[in-house]
This record gives sequence, C-alpha cells and structure tokens, in this order.
Amino acid sequence: MLIVLVILNVVDAFSTLYLVSNGYAKELNPLMDLWLQMGPWHFLFVKLFLTSLGIGFLWFSREHTFVHKVTAALLVLYVIVVCVHIDIALSVIYFSTLQF
Repeated sequence: MLIVLVILNVVDAFSTLYLVSNGYAKELNPLMDLWLQMGPWHFLFVKLFLTSLGIGFLWFSREHTFVHKVTAALLVLYVIVVCVHIDIALSVIYFSTLQF
C-alpha cells in the first residue's frame, strides 16, 4: 500500500504542477500554494520530501493497526485527488477539441 501511496503522490505532484501552471486548476492547500508560488522546483521538492518523510514514518510504524487505517485513508484521499486531476485533464482535452 505504501508503494502505491508513493506513486499516487508523485502523480499528484506533477499533475498539480502542470494543471496549476497552465491555469487549469488551483492549489487548494495554502501551504503548498505558497511553495508553488516560489517556483516549481520548490513545490516539487517540498511536496515529495514531506510526503516521503510521512511514508517513511508509516513504514517504520507498520506493525500498528492504526497505521494500516491511516494508510488506507490516505490511499482513498490520493485516489480521489488523482481522479479529480484526470477529470480536469479530460475536460481540458474535450473543450480544446470543440470548434465554435
């Protein structure tokens, strides 16, 4: 589950960067929005570093039942976020192909 969480985090980071940079979306997390305004490399570093620290903590605490529940909740959250990103991307593709 943690490997999937890492993959979803990377997808979230790069899709957020792309969608926000091109004006298709807005970063809803105020802390990450601050880093994004500092530049893409700042955003990616902080996003991936902080999440890696959190996932490392979950890995070292994996024997606890509570950690399994937290990991499952994070997976659900990241799946929802990635699905929203896919929906935005598909909308952009669809509306860019329309001819008026």
